[in-house]
Amino acid sequence: METPAVSVVIPVWNSGQYFRECLDSVVGQTLRNIEILIVDDASTDGSGAVADEYAERDNRITVLHQKESIGSGPARNAAMAIAHGEYIAFMDSDDLYPSADVLEVLYNKAKQNKANICGGSLYKIDQKGNIIDKKVSDQFFYHDGWYFYKDYQYDGGFYRFLYRREFLNRYGLMFTDHRRFQDAIFFVKTMNISEKFYALNKYSYAYRKNHKTIKWTYKKIHDHLRGINEVLCFSLLHNLTRLHYLMAKNLLDTINYKMKFYIKILFLMDIIKILKCIDWSVMKKENDKNKVNVSLVKILCRYVF
Repeated sequence: METPAVSVVIPVWNSGQYFRECLDSVVGQTLRNIEILIVDDASTDGSGAVADEYAERDNRITVLHQKESIGSGPARNAAMAIAHGEYIAFMDSDDLYPSADVLEVLYNKAKQNKANICGGSLYKIDQKGNIIDKKVSDQFFYHDGWYFYKDYQYDGGFYRFLYRREFLNRYGLMFTDHRRFQDAIFFVKTMNISEKFYALNKYSYAYRKNHKTIKWTYKKIHDHLRGINEVLCFSLLHNLTRLHYLMAKNLLDTINYKMKFYIKILFLMDIIKILKCIDWSVMKKENDKNKVNVSLVKILCRYVF
């Protein structure tokens, strides 16, 4: 049996009307030698049945059904454990490939350049598929070529890239069981180990926005804060100063937009733990380069008010 060029990993949990659109964009790729690994994370809206329906029509699709929801990180790990592709692609079940040749172009460029990681640019779409942001900050590449992660230092958009499976296995790169922020942790660690990646100006991912409301449970907020802290400490250890600033800004944004007063009290110790991990000398230097200044005083004021 021929080794698949790419294994496309798709965890799904109650994606509703968007799941078929997602799958259509994958099965219609011009790169035919792919395997599609869908992990139904105990969906209750019929998404698992949709996955089975597509699998009956396309023998490239394998469906794993979870009896209980384990979260997108462990779901991706379950698919990676049985993947055979030379490269692995990750997709969320409500997103799309923006064109039919995405995987073919990325795979050929990855092979040509012997890249462990190869990806493109991203744009955002709304619930109807209309483009709402075509040049997302740090997720748009103006030219094709090699980029060093030390120069890039960004934590988002891991699904824009292909990852060589042998490279992931060699370093044991997997997702954490966090209910939030697990993708950023995977992306940052994987990029840092690779040191460089090959990027294309071509759009390789359409990210759907504003179509669902996130229910911020205790577990999700706890894992989000835990993830921020992990990447903050990691960035300090590896001298990734811009990434360090981005995580401190993420903390400020989280306090601003995701936390009501009683939630702030509930997570007081988590916040203190994170504040202890921030290097304020790094913040002072990075604030001069960025639009948003992050300081201890500003975070504490937002926390109180």
